[in-house]
Order: sequence, then structure tokens, then C-alpha cells
Amino acid sequence: MSTLIKNSKKNIEADFKQIQFNTEFIKKDKEDQKKFKVTKEEIEKKTQEVYDKLLPHQRTIGEIILSVRKIFFKCLEMLLDCKNPLPYILSRQTRQFDFTLLIIIISILLLLLSSILK
Repeated sequence: MSTLIKNSKKNIEADFKQIQFNTEFIKKDKEDQKKFKVTKEEIEKKTQEVYDKLLPHQRTIGEIILSVRKIFFKCLEMLLDCKNPLPYILSRQTRQFDFTLLIIIISILLLLLSSILK
């Protein structure tokens, strides 16, 4: 040992006891857990907020396909009931995107069909 430690009157071993260190760590860990305790509802709320902030083209392909299918059937249902589907389509940005994709898909299918029949 160095002469500084021998000449020091402070009990160094008492400051660095493993038991004391562990209890302080456990106390700090419990305090951190209390600070960052998040409920399942809060997580679902935050994920829904993030999902709502996504632009229409940033969704996954599966979600886009399902929403295009949903808007197709909803528009057919509204047309059969003699209602105007435009307010429904223009009400959200995602619906506008989905309807645009629907129109593009229908036009491509018509183009292919017309080229096959020639």
C-alpha cells in the first residue's frame, strides 16, 4: 500500500463495501423504475399517435392493400345506396392516397385488357 493510504485516518474499506454498493444500486434502480413505469394503455396511445402522424406512403404494403380493399368496398356500398362517395374519400389523406392507388390499379388492368383484346 502506498504511504498516503497508510497515513490516512479515513476508513477506505468502509466506503467501498460491496453490500453498501449493492443496496445503493438497488435503491437507485427502484427509483428509475418508478420514473419510467409506463402502462400498456400509454404505449398503445403513443403508437396510435405515431401511426396517425405517418404519411400515407410510409405505411406497410399490407396495410395499404387492406385499406385500398376497404375503400373499394365502401365506395361500392355508397354508390349502391345512391350516396356521393367523394366526401368520404376526401375526408382523410390516407383515403385519398388509397383511392388514387385504386384508380391506378383499375386503369392498368383496363390497359392490359385492351391490349390483350387487340
